[in-house]
Amino acid sequence: MNDKSREWAQRELAKRLGLKKYKKYPAKLLDTLLSNPERREDLERARRDEMEWEGLLPFARLAYQVWETAGPRESFPQGGQIGERAAEQLGDYATERSKLFSEYLVKLGAPEDVIIRESSEGPVEVYPELKGFRVKYLDDKLLSSHQARALLTSPVAALWPRLEFGRQGIPIVGHSYQVEEDKHDKRGPYSLVRVSVPTSRNPWFKDRRWPKTGAWEIPEKPADARSNQKPKREIKMKTGSWKILSFPGEDGYTHRTLVNPHSVLGDLYDKVTHLIKRYPWEEPDAVWFVLTGETPQVAPFTWQARWFGSGIEEDSFSYGFVTLKIEPWVDPKLVWRVYSDIQRGLRGDRRNRRLEPKTLALLRFVNERVDVANLSRSERRQCAPQLVAAWDRENPDDSYNGNTREFWKAYHRARRAVIAPTYEWHGAD
Repeated sequence: MNDKSREWAQRELAKRLGLKKYKKYPAKLLDTLLSNPERREDLERARRDEMEWEGLLPFARLAYQVWETAGPRESFPQGGQIGERAAEQLGDYATERSKLFSEYLVKLGAPEDVIIRESSEGPVEVYPELKGFRVKYLDDKLLSSHQARALLTSPVAALWPRLEFGRQGIPIVGHSYQVEEDKHDKRGPYSLVRVSVPTSRNPWFKDRRWPKTGAWEIPEKPADARSNQKPKREIKMKTGSWKILSFPGEDGYTHRTLVNPHSVLGDLYDKVTHLIKRYPWEEPDAVWFVLTGETPQVAPFTWQARWFGSGIEEDSFSYGFVTLKIEPWVDPKLVWRVYSDIQRGLRGDRRNRRLEPKTLALLRFVNERVDVANLSRSERRQCAPQLVAAWDRENPDDSYNGNTREFWKAYHRARRAVIAPTYEWHGAD
C-alpha cells in the first residue's frame, strides 16, 4: 500500500469510527490491521464496495480501543476495571439510614469512659482500647489530616517503638527527620534516615523497606478480571517481616506503607485489625478514624466492575463482571436502577437488547461444523456454499437463499455480540 492509500485509509477509518481525538487512524494500528492478509484484503475491497466496511470496522474499532486502554506501546490485551465505589443513587432515605448506622458504630468503637481499678499502688485509670491508644500515642488528641499523613508516612514511626521516641526525647506527633535516598551497601539498597533530636547526637538508621521509604500507592490492577482478592496485609522479604498499613492518600487513592510490627505504626496496625474484624469498615477508613476521629461511612450499596479481552482477530474474546455488594434492606428497585446505569456505562450507553433465537442458533450452527478462527479466507469461501445450503435446509423460515456474504455477516455480528462484546467505561468518574 503506497503513502497515498495509507493516508486515505487512516482518514477514512477515523471518520467511520467517529474518532474525536484523532483526525487519522493511528499509523501503528493500521500496520497491525494490514499485517493480517484478510484485513488487508477487506480494506482493498472496502474501497470498491461500501458493504465491505461492515466486516472491517469491528476489527479496527477493537484495535483502537485496546490501544487506547493499554497505551500506545502495547496493543494486547484489553482490560480495565472500576474499583469498588459507593452507589450514588441512594436517595434521602437510604442515605440517612446508612449515616445513622455509621455514626452509631463510631460510638461503639470508641467509648470514652475511663475505668478506675484498684491496685497495690492505688487507683489506676484503665482506658478503653482505642481511647488508650490515643492517650498513649497521640497525647489524647485527634490529629489534623496533615498531621495524620505526616505520621503515616514517617519512616521513624514505621520503624521505632514508642519507648525509643521517649528515650530520644522527641514527640511521636510532629517529629522531624531527613532522608537520603538511593544509598547502597553490601546488603543492598537503603535510605539513610537522620532523626532530629534535642541533643547534638542526631541518631540515624538505614531504612531497607521496599520499594522506598514511606508510602507507596496500591496498583489498582487485579491479576485478571476474575480476581476478587483484597491486598495482602503482611509480607515477608529478605529485609524482614512487615505489616502493610493502608490509609487514604491526599490524592484520593489508597496508599500503603510497610511497618515494623513493634513500631508505633505497628501498634496502630494491631488496633485497626481489631476494629475491622468487628465492624464493617475498610482498613484505610479505620486508620483514618483512629487518628482523626472521622466517621467511617458504611455504604449500604457498593459496586465494582472488571473486564478483559484478548486479541483483535477471529480468536479474540472478551468478558466482564459487575460485582454488587448490597445490604439486605436496600430497595430492589434501587438495585435495578444502579445496575442499569452501570451496564449502560460499560456498553457505551447502548441498550442491552436480548438477542434473537436465530442469532444464537446461527452461532452454534457454524461453531459445531467449522473452526472459523483457524480458517483462511479462501477456506471459508470454499466451505461457505455447503454451510449456507445446510442452514437453508434446516431453517427454511430464516433462509439466506444461498447468499454466503449475508450469511457470514450475520455470523460475525452474532460472534461479536456473544464472544467478543466491547466493554469500556463511559460513565461519570
